[in-house]
Amino acid sequence: MSMSNYSQSGNGKRVHKVLFTAMLLFCLFMFVQFDIAVWNVFAGIYCKPKLVCDVTLHDFGKVNKDSACVYTFRVQNKGNNDLKIEKVIPSCGSCIKVIKYTGHIPINGYGNVSLRLITTNLQGSISKEVRVQSNDPKNHNLFLTLEAEVTYQ
Repeated sequence: MSMSNYSQSGNGKRVHKVLFTAMLLFCLFMFVQFDIAVWNVFAGIYCKPKLVCDVTLHDFGKVNKDSACVYTFRVQNKGNNDLKIEKVIPSCGSCIKVIKYTGHIPINGYGNVSLRLITTNLQGSISKEVRVQSNDPKNHNLFLTLEAEVTYQ
């Protein structure tokens, strides 16, 4: 059987259909893979959380030793993807206690970071920091500061 007879026979047409279908499926698979890759790049560039805090410093002013100094910082997610606050880490574990914080903040949502300044063993002018770690790629660490003038009266 010559090649021209084979291609015109039923077997040849079936082989062409199988090859055409295989090529079509391969092209479709490549298009889907490309589409997923483009979406991942797009999502990585444009869909990011953004942690914003308008007030990053709170001054309690003059306080007596053993005063209850509690303050809640209000934070916002101004990004276009969900924000996750991963950790809140005080610079001084015996001076600042993390009361609670919002772990998940939706797009355009608000959350809180509540802190207690422990003045028992402090005196004079003090300034203590807390580091807020989040999934914000540009501002992974946000620093919040508590200040006070501790007196023994």
